[in-house]
Amino acid sequence: NPLGGLLNTVDTLRRHGDDHGARSASLNLLERGLIGIRNVVHTALVTYRDRGDPQKLTAADLDDLRHLIAHEVRRRGLVLSWTNAADGELSVNGARVRQALLNLLLNACAASAPGNTVTVDVATRNGTMIIAVADQGAGLPDEVRAIYAGRDAAGDILRPGSGLGAWTVRRLMNALDGLIDIETPAGGGTRVVLMVPMAG
Repeated sequence: NPLGGLLNTVDTLRRHGDDHGARSASLNLLERGLIGIRNVVHTALVTYRDRGDPQKLTAADLDDLRHLIAHEVRRRGLVLSWTNAADGELSVNGARVRQALLNLLLNACAASAPGNTVTVDVATRNGTMIIAVADQGAGLPDEVRAIYAGRDAAGDILRPGSGLGAWTVRRLMNALDGLIDIETPAGGGTRVVLMVPMAG
């Protein structure tokens, strides 16, 4: 999260602002961080702006998220493996699906160590859109796994540090009448699978 780095930089300026070298380095870091945030916001606006029918989604709509997550992948020294086999126009709520996938991507990046691979697979089968995001992290904490497993996330009180991304995905999947499956690959990590029914 670039905001965390910027807050650390502000703290450095408060403590060592009289030192010319520290001040110059901090200002350069602040500028780069703000440019990064500006670029992310711009990409988000392009990705989520109204494209017509909100009940439709194309492969290109999902592929846009690769650009949105690219900065976070580079910053953490990760590798992104992306396979999108969606074809044509899918009858799902595109904004909700994209938001759910973006939250899964951010969660997977946060759980991964430098050099790890975050894997995304998108496909359709028997009237269902299937999105899988896998990381090579230490595994899901029990409280986060419980959020994914529950169906009452809309009424849950979210405690600090209890998994905002998972809670958001759960609420979105409730709205989409979708299912969430949690897998633990043999090599470790976590694979979260979203199954979203498509309209007839």
